[in-house]
Amino acid sequence: MIAVTLVLSEMHEPPYYTNYSHSRLMVHNVVTSKYFDLAIAAVILLNVITMAMEFYMMPKVSARPNDEAAVTVPRRNSTL
Repeated sequence: MIAVTLVLSEMHEPPYYTNYSHSRLMVHNVVTSKYFDLAIAAVILLNVITMAMEFYMMPKVSARPNDEAAVTVPRRNSTL
């Protein structure tokens, strides 16, 4: 019986955002929309692609026990 009255009292509560100001409500609506999620996912995907393109042509770095770091640059095959 107590659980039923708790559920009924919770059903009559106003939403949590009813006391928000107009500007805060606008920001809330934008951030909770599905299009905002898609935009953030697109920005993350673009960031991953640009980081992968930047990493693609980096020289290989191998740590050796006696050297601090040795950089090996790949050579092109030359037919001289």
